[in-house]
Amino acid sequence: MTFETKLTFIVLLAASVHSFGQGFQGGLRGSARDAGGGVAPGVEVTLTNEATSLARTTATNDAGEYSFAALDPGSYRLHASLAGFKAVDQTGIRIGTQQFVTLDLKLEVGAVAETVAVTAEVPLVETSNASTGTVLDTLSLQTLPAPGRNAFMIGVTVPTVIPSGDTQFNRQQDQTNASLLSLGGGTRRGNNYTLDGVPITDLRNRATANPTIESLEDVKVQVHTYDAEMGRTGGGVFNTTLRTGSNGFHGTGFFQTRPIWAEENNFFSQKAGIPKPNNPYYLFGGGFGGPIIKNRTFFWFAAEDYHDIQTRNISVIFPTLAERAGDFSALTDAQGRPVIIYDPLTSRTVNGAIVRDPFPGNRIANRINPVAAAMLKYLPLPDKNIDNGGTNYTRTALINNRFQQEYTIKIEHKVTDKVSVSGFYLYNRTNEPDADYFEPGLNGPNRFADPNDYLLKRRPQIIAVNSTSTLSSSSVLALRFGWTRFPDNNTMTANFDPATLGFSPTFLSQVSLKKFPDVRIRGYDQSTLPATPVTMGANDPTQINWKSMTFNGSYSKFIGTHTFKMGADFRKMVLDTYIPGPGSGFFDFEKDWTSANGGTSDVLSGNPFAAFLLGFPSGLSSRQSTLPISTPLNLYTHYYGGYWQDDWRITPKLTLNYGLRVEHEDGLREQHNNFSVGFDPKAPSTLSNVTIPADPIAGTAARQVTGGLIYAGVGGNKMSQGNPPSVKWSPRLGGAYSFTSQTVLRGGYGIFWAPYNYPIPNTTNSNYGQVGFTQNTVSVPQTTLIPTVRLDNPFPNGVVQPTGSRLGALTGVGTTISFVDQNRKAPRVEQYSVDIQRQLPDNMAISIGYVGARSEHLGLGGSADTPVNINQVDPKYLSLGAALTQQVANPFFGRPEFGNSNLGSSPTIARNQLLRPYPQFLNINARQVTEGLSRYNAGVIEWTKRLSHGWGGRASYTYSVLTDNQVGETNFYSYVSPGLPLNNYNYIASMPRCAAGARLTSACYDPYAEYGRGMLDVPHRVILAPIVELPFGQNRKWANASKAADWVIGGWSISAIVNLQSGFPMNVQQTDNTNLLGGAQRPNLSGQNLATLGNYEDRLASADHPTATWISAAGFSPALANSFGTAPRTITAVRSPTQKNVDASFMKNFRLGESKTAQVKVEMLNLFNRVNVQADLNANTLGNPNFGQINNQAGFMRITQVMFRYSF
Repeated sequence: MTFETKLTFIVLLAASVHSFGQGFQGGLRGSARDAGGGVAPGVEVTLTNEATSLARTTATNDAGEYSFAALDPGSYRLHASLAGFKAVDQTGIRIGTQQFVTLDLKLEVGAVAETVAVTAEVPLVETSNASTGTVLDTLSLQTLPAPGRNAFMIGVTVPTVIPSGDTQFNRQQDQTNASLLSLGGGTRRGNNYTLDGVPITDLRNRATANPTIESLEDVKVQVHTYDAEMGRTGGGVFNTTLRTGSNGFHGTGFFQTRPIWAEENNFFSQKAGIPKPNNPYYLFGGGFGGPIIKNRTFFWFAAEDYHDIQTRNISVIFPTLAERAGDFSALTDAQGRPVIIYDPLTSRTVNGAIVRDPFPGNRIANRINPVAAAMLKYLPLPDKNIDNGGTNYTRTALINNRFQQEYTIKIEHKVTDKVSVSGFYLYNRTNEPDADYFEPGLNGPNRFADPNDYLLKRRPQIIAVNSTSTLSSSSVLALRFGWTRFPDNNTMTANFDPATLGFSPTFLSQVSLKKFPDVRIRGYDQSTLPATPVTMGANDPTQINWKSMTFNGSYSKFIGTHTFKMGADFRKMVLDTYIPGPGSGFFDFEKDWTSANGGTSDVLSGNPFAAFLLGFPSGLSSRQSTLPISTPLNLYTHYYGGYWQDDWRITPKLTLNYGLRVEHEDGLREQHNNFSVGFDPKAPSTLSNVTIPADPIAGTAARQVTGGLIYAGVGGNKMSQGNPPSVKWSPRLGGAYSFTSQTVLRGGYGIFWAPYNYPIPNTTNSNYGQVGFTQNTVSVPQTTLIPTVRLDNPFPNGVVQPTGSRLGALTGVGTTISFVDQNRKAPRVEQYSVDIQRQLPDNMAISIGYVGARSEHLGLGGSADTPVNINQVDPKYLSLGAALTQQVANPFFGRPEFGNSNLGSSPTIARNQLLRPYPQFLNINARQVTEGLSRYNAGVIEWTKRLSHGWGGRASYTYSVLTDNQVGETNFYSYVSPGLPLNNYNYIASMPRCAAGARLTSACYDPYAEYGRGMLDVPHRVILAPIVELPFGQNRKWANASKAADWVIGGWSISAIVNLQSGFPMNVQQTDNTNLLGGAQRPNLSGQNLATLGNYEDRLASADHPTATWISAAGFSPALANSFGTAPRTITAVRSPTQKNVDASFMKNFRLGESKTAQVKVEMLNLFNRVNVQADLNANTLGNPNFGQINNQAGFMRITQVMFRYSF
């Protein structure tokens, strides 16, 4: 940090204390006036917490204004008195999380002993600020249907909150899935999560823990907030307040179950005739609290424990019994046309093109690789011995979670009348298995081969301490400290020795982790989640611990009609890892070796499983087989911030909110400098004496070899990654104007600096620049006509060992390397909104508004870890055609710098390798490239009714448009793979700007090259969340006098959450045949309809029509070799299926005494039993037999939850 930056923060610190910028406390302010409208100074105003009796007193100033800052959420009583006027007494004033209420007092002439009891409720319209957000209070959290009782997921009922994760995963341990949200057009997983004002967000921008609803007072979902307190968010904040005890003892206890008889079977399993599984579900917990010392010390303890068996289904393609024996004579495409298998050992060049001979009779029986044959023993047989592009294997997996626990305790203590302290501790213990499909259940003897097998062990802990001090009647100081730990470890459930598969002793000596190897057979790899699709091999183990430490607080001062706030922030975020990766190898099989010409786009030529049987890993540069060796990685960063804010009530009708936030966040550092901090294109090395000869065919001149990695702390290099600004300025401005007491116009603007969406460290990709400390040996590309690498000895030249940083620019030569872009900037988001609110009779309000966001310097992959390959061949060489892959003399042959890598082992090399900018490397992947941008515009209509006269709730409609260039962004419902740019040069800022029409024909910079509708674009979204109390029984309209009637028909309530929204855009790709070594390719649009015909279920690839597709292959044609296809990055002519879901809740309350209540609650999730699905999971590649198929269910079919609850 520069001296000037430090000085800025020192000045702010002098005026305040350390804090993390988002407070959870609310406030109350207003004015006191007499009957004639004159200001009334000197009015004594006392505000008392109705639960704890903790009170604060102030007096109106000369302007007749009063203010209470830093109020803990809760229900309050206000008492105001002034000699010569009647006292004012108002109860039930609800202050929610980060809610600022304006309450003006009207004094009547009379004796102080006389009291005017005010019964009016706090207005529904917001007259104090322009921020947009919704408070989910205890009633909403306990009443609305919630599949896993995850409070953050109930936040999806708020307008402009777009969920894009699997709704089935919404429990304690679902931190990853529950964070896949976009708020207000901001970045996916770019939000902040706080508990009692303490941030609990890890470096991946997930909540460290999902607190049980029993521990919560309320949750405020803050979408567009123009308060300068808010920092380190690019979307919004889930601002959560934990419940505290009161002067009376209170408690709750509940038990919830899902009767199997009331549960519908998985849609695809039902179609396949697979019976409904036995999947019991038990959830139980409760809370208890009260006074330790009355009026002084209080506690609240909450716990939740559950056991459930989740189900997931797959419908995939597995090779038939005949194909396993090498007989492909029955292999056809979806139209019944034969698919021919070609012999790679007959490859030759005719007129510049590769030609091969087909296997006689389409049989390869005498050529099966022994390791492939051994592996096949662990791959299940299909249900139907048919391989025609349709699914032939369907299973329902059982994810058996055995009693996961969470405990929370909060203590609050009144030290003096002016000082209070609170603190809480949260502990969460979960062991979550994944979905095993080979042998459903968790105890299959061969589960080591199932790509979904692992046990995820998580042990989050959170500690926080808060202190609130009333320094005077007009100033308040709040201090906070927070500490989190989040162990997040995948573990293996069964051991396996790869020596039993028949690998050569050479390979076995290279293995760094004994497990079943990761094997991907393209087109037969749908049995895994999108992150790492493989066909065989249990999930790789990890050791990960996310950590943070926070100091946090704020100072508030009330002067005249101004409420000033100021503060300064500090947070340290840490990630400690050891990730061995696929230490027994990752092997990728495509049909390039078994097709007629080495390509992959011809659906009637070649088969990836045939290549696997032959034992030939793919020779394509985009299909690399690797073996990593890893070392620990210990990452950390520091965050600082300071802010100043004024809420100025200029007149009773006009309030202005304005402030300035200043932030600084270091680039990421490694504890021992065990990573690189960039790439130097001019770095010399001992290879600099190698001359790449002139190439008259390509028209290139002779040149010397340069370029290499820059390592942290070596030779005076910096020790942090990226290039964040030293000071990030964040002005905020908002205003609210009340035309009348019922109608308010609000608007605001703010600049926010989003946290970078850091990925999980990946050993194979070295995505944190750990090349040298983690080393990947690559067995491809194989650039000869005849394959030279076999599965039984996949790394014949040996394995490249970690060398640390000692080799400098020579590190990783001959291999693919990665580095974090040294030009990485800080993501910046501008948010703005305007709305008009109108309070209606009967506690109703309606608002009509516009919400917008403009984001720059975003990660190009969004929440995905998308690389930019700076070593792609310039597209101007596309005109060379087949000459791109011709063999030429290898200037690196025999050079010792290449060690065991392939580049130095052959006297010839492909021309396109020498045309790379840095030919001594394969791909050079720049990570965390911040050339992403997005634009979001939305119109929102929202109706709200406070529960009264037996009903209430919310309803909203949002029309929105999201456009971006985030080529790697994906979501659960619409799959993107590979998430790579077409022309990587478009995202390298050092390249010259693209001329008109040159985006895909030259090495030029244009980040708008693939700009279009974003993968999270949802044009239409309707949310309904009603709560209705049936009008029968005690204190209701009818049958209110009979206790018997009250027990039978009284106390009933109904609530629901209805979600109706458009589908997401879709992505279509084909295997890269440009020969530019960039890794991505898209097909051409043929001009025919992209959507297939039929109703919704007819277009799903279920067992009754397994070859059905959602997208028509006829809508596309394969792009020719050495050219780019014309299909756009995102397709909106056909979207993923529309989401339509209704969850309903039916509750019956039994009064057991003055303060005791029993409740029976029946929740029906997916009430109308409509299947929601994942679109194109591993099925978005044109030419694959499963292209365009949808055969995976998302979320639940109809299930019924029954809860028994007791409270006192």
